[in-house]
Amino acid sequence: MGLMRSNSSVMRRTILESKLGTDKVTGEPVYSEGLLQLSYQDVLSYPHLGLPFDWNADKVLVRTDCSKTILDPLKNITGGIAILAEQIRRQGMIVLKHPYWSTLGDPSIWTASKVAKIIDMVRKLPFAE
Repeated sequence: MGLMRSNSSVMRRTILESKLGTDKVTGEPVYSEGLLQLSYQDVLSYPHLGLPFDWNADKVLVRTDCSKTILDPLKNITGGIAILAEQIRRQGMIVLKHPYWSTLGDPSIWTASKVAKIIDMVRKLPFAE
């Protein structure tokens, strides 16, 4: 939840044009989309993760259409968790030197009190026993 809040203000249709050049999948500027601000080119960056985004299906839709696969909350969160897990596996930590999400590279965002709040929120989830 903390990562979503810092990246998209928890709005599933949040779409931001990044300064990362051209998306290798769409051929358009790279856009960060959805709750965890993912991009279609993540499918190429993490081919072994099976990210559930389908540009061929989505390209006929309006950019903010909630039926786009990348804006589907479950698919977006599932993809984001897979990317985060991969980064943790590679680097052994959440706050990274070269993070996928820039907010994870800024230690001032992840104060002890914020981390404690996130832990508390997660512990209250019914499936987090």
